Amino acid sequence: MKKYQIVLGQIMGIGSLVVFSLLIDYGLSFLTTGLLKWLGVLPICLGIKYWFDYYFRSKTDNSHLPKSIKYSRFTVIKILSICLLTISNGADNIGIYVPLFSQYNQAETVLTIVVYAMMTLLWCFTGYKLANLPVLKEKN
Repeated sequence: MKKYQIVLGQIMGIGSLVVFSLLIDYGLSFLTTGLLKWLGVLPICLGIKYWFDYYFRSKTDNSHLPKSIKYSRFTVIKILSICLLTISNGADNIGIYVPLFSQYNQAETVLTIVVYAMMTLLWCFTGYKLANLPVLKEKN
């Protein structure tokens, strides 16, 4: 898989999460802001549930391990695979983004989206540099 496919998939995945959050925020705009702040509790509850599931899982149960993703030769399929992986790993972020966006005006929302995009690019660059450290390459 090429670097640009991974970066583009990451950007599309984070962008999808932001768009979903903005749509949910728009749909919930008819509720009071006091009720929206409780959406931030949702990721905490999900984290506790997953921790209990992991903690009480049998040692021989390997169903929690991620399935290998079979990549097609087509670039679009590879990019969409990374995008879907990013969405599945970051879906709990919607519980944070919706209350956050509900308190921002339009300029603050645009600025936040630009910062998200820049930070995603920075994390991709940092991950690439870390993965190419000689110490880590020797472990493969």
